[in-house]
Amino acid sequence: MNGRLVIYRHKFYLCALLYGLFILSSCTDYQSVAPVQDVTTERQGNYLIHRVESGETLYAIAWRYERDYLDLAHINQLKPPYAIHPGQMIYLNQSPYVQKYAKKQISHHPQHQEKTIIPRNWIFPAKGKIIHGFSSRNKGIDIAGSYGAPVCATEGGKVVYAGNGIRGYGNLLIIKHGENFLTAYAYNKTLLVIENQNVRKGQQVATMGKSNSGAVLLHFEVRFKGKPVNPTHYVGIV
Repeated sequence: MNGRLVIYRHKFYLCALLYGLFILSSCTDYQSVAPVQDVTTERQGNYLIHRVESGETLYAIAWRYERDYLDLAHINQLKPPYAIHPGQMIYLNQSPYVQKYAKKQISHHPQHQEKTIIPRNWIFPAKGKIIHGFSSRNKGIDIAGSYGAPVCATEGGKVVYAGNGIRGYGNLLIIKHGENFLTAYAYNKTLLVIENQNVRKGQQVATMGKSNSGAVLLHFEVRFKGKPVNPTHYVGIV
């Protein structure tokens, strides 16, 4: 009799554990984007390396690793327009090219000495309600709207990535604004602009699509020198 009671207790605890895990997974299902840690890197000694895949740009690689594209360009001795090719190794932390003098050269990096202009009149990229705010996990904001609704450039700039090669973000656009800022527009139904195209503020660049969970939304991010910042500090709410 006691043996049966122990078995029943074990079954009860197992069911309770499985139910708890189910609830926990349901509560965290809102996460709309794949974390940066999902990206695979190679290590060769002290070097961290990303091997370029088809369709990638230096801006996209910098964006997914939360790095400043200017630093990656410097480390890898790339010059504008920062052309890269599939199979090429992009060093992420340091490289044999500049390792000996890296500290001295980066400290005199001319692009980082310029005065930073903080945008104050960017526009909201789509009509809708913010359903998930900025956090260390979400990296941006999620805007719920209508399927196929216009997605617009929040400020004038240049398209530096247009594609679906970054896992977890669907059809993705990245637009460069000056030297320091990038904006990203994820989960689009269609992309209406191409890489290297200049766009103006308010220009429609895509149509709203669905996230990985099937929710109709736009995931919007702002990066300053490679780091995610709260988009609501830069854009006006419509």
